[in-house]
Amino acid sequence: MFRKHENCTYHKKSVLIAENIKSIVAKKSESVINQVNAQRRLDIEKNRKRLIPIIQTIRFCGRQQIAVRGHREGERIGLEEPEKNDGNFRSLLRYRANSGDNDLKDQLMNSGGKSMYTSYFIQNELINTFGHLIQSQIVTNVRKSIFYSVLADETTDIIQIEQFSLLKEIAAKLDIKEEIPRVRRLQTARNNVPYSTEEEYYRRGVYVPYLDDFCNSLKERFESHKETVASLQHILPEFCTKTDFYSLEAALNFYKEDLSHKEQEWR
Repeated sequence: MFRKHENCTYHKKSVLIAENIKSIVAKKSESVINQVNAQRRLDIEKNRKRLIPIIQTIRFCGRQQIAVRGHREGERIGLEEPEKNDGNFRSLLRYRANSGDNDLKDQLMNSGGKSMYTSYFIQNELINTFGHLIQSQIVTNVRKSIFYSVLADETTDIIQIEQFSLLKEIAAKLDIKEEIPRVRRLQTARNNVPYSTEEEYYRRGVYVPYLDDFCNSLKERFESHKETVASLQHILPEFCTKTDFYSLEAALNFYKEDLSHKEQEWR
């Protein structure tokens, strides 16, 4: 039965069609319509070539974080500088055309409106395509990586609801738990210190930062007692200054165990 089916005319024809489609998809041969109409094939190649400077310019703007569009997107891009700024994208194309890109220059001067490929619609299509490619690459890298982290920046929507807080609530309902395996402060005391010997390196990189941290700890430890220590001048005659009764009372209460019997007669 299968042998009979293989010898059928429609089966042989279907096999030839399938082989032709595979060859076209693999770019081993031209499609039938391009083989019949050579001019159509040339037009396709020409139009693809016209898109190259457009794609490269949008890619340049994206990599350098330059805004693309201006205020006038429907007009033809001329080679002369306009009186008013028409945006970075159009200015970069004009600069490229005036700097020796003859194909782009011919495209801007002689192409019809729909074949210039500089409209906002084409720009958005290319930007979205770049976005999908970047997103796919990020997903691929994440899947290959053993470890990765996600940084979240909090923002608010139009009704002033914090979106990050909303996401945390949703994550909690889904029983998604945040786990931080290791937390430490950012190192600020040592950062590639210059040295000529190992002893000098440890002095600058370890010993001196340790003393600096120790001094800061002492400063923070006694910061809260600064006012109490300063109040000592209120009860010592040689340092006595004009002060109010309540400040004097607070100082005497604090130092009462260190004062003599006569000095406590104020009570």
